Amino acid sequence: MILFLNFAPFSFGGGAEKWLVSVATALSKTEFVQMMDVSPKISNIYGRIVLRRKFDARISIANTKSLEFSTITPSALIPFSPSYRDVQLQLLKARVIYAKFDFMEVFLLLVFGGTRVLNKTVFGIHSAFLYSSSTLNMFERLHNLVFKSRLVRYPLSKSKAIHVLNEDQEKHLQAQLRLARVVQIPNFIESKPTLKIPELKSKLIIVFVGELNERKGAGKLLDIIDQSSNHFQFLVIGDGPLKPHFERSNRGNMKYLGYLDSKQIDQVLSEADVFILPSAAESFPLSLLEALSHGLAVVGSPTLEIKLISNYVSVNEDQSIKGYLRILNRIWMQKKSGNLSTSRRKTWSEINALLTKDKIIKELRQKLFI
Repeated sequence: MILFLNFAPFSFGGGAEKWLVSVATALSKTEFVQMMDVSPKISNIYGRIVLRRKFDARISIANTKSLEFSTITPSALIPFSPSYRDVQLQLLKARVIYAKFDFMEVFLLLVFGGTRVLNKTVFGIHSAFLYSSSTLNMFERLHNLVFKSRLVRYPLSKSKAIHVLNEDQEKHLQAQLRLARVVQIPNFIESKPTLKIPELKSKLIIVFVGELNERKGAGKLLDIIDQSSNHFQFLVIGDGPLKPHFERSNRGNMKYLGYLDSKQIDQVLSEADVFILPSAAESFPLSLLEALSHGLAVVGSPTLEIKLISNYVSVNEDQSIKGYLRILNRIWMQKKSGNLSTSRRKTWSEINALLTKDKIIKELRQKLFI
């Protein structure tokens, strides 16, 4: 049995949750797969205090019939209760456990399974190992303090393997923490979208998809929108702590679309020209990969300097608002000249050939779930 452990409910539908369900569904064709998350009554306490949001149910997992779902309820936190023993038994029975390497997932493993389950756990690092921003909150600063220390080395060193999404993470873990069994496997494209060239010629359509918080650059995005010229049109997708700033905005060059499901996001991306992500911390965001799969030009912060896709991303090295506007103006000139369509076709063709789901799932199966 393979068990996927996640603190946030899978129905929350964030990038990590979507990835976990997609990989688990693929693996369930050859082996029994158990999905374990945490009751909203528990997870929302952490969500409100640390993330300033609730883990609302945003997608349905009822159709994933090949997977078995279970939830850690408040009663399971009572040591040696029937619910506690049930969770413990599932962890002990698992052949491989896959869990994000984050505070709460590590805490759950140690509380219910102790150190004995670490040697069959694959820790996946799906977000930045360290955050770099002048707007970090207290908990993000605490994260950096702990992750810079040797405290993180113990659970990682005892694990079956460490799954990272990009080369920088691999080098950091090997050089700084002297860890072995670090496996770099990038995210994949769920399905190849049909190439569509936007018909609107009078505007540059720029889309943001992600959590609306400072770490994702949502505050900086508002400043970029404020200083943009009238031939830029911004479409903002997502929710989070800064959502009210977008909902109440009367900016004529910005439309807030709220949280959208995958099919709706695909539709928006197919009609856009540019994907923007002025984030302070990333690893290999799925939203970025989805945008590239549609052939969009990508503009972002230095956190998007990922070697595998560096040819397709325009990085604003100084992260200034003027820097972002210079890059967007350059892309606007490409659109007016007709060169952006040619670039889009090339990106669409190359990215969809490079990061196919079948190829990446095969690699995950062979290197992490053997």
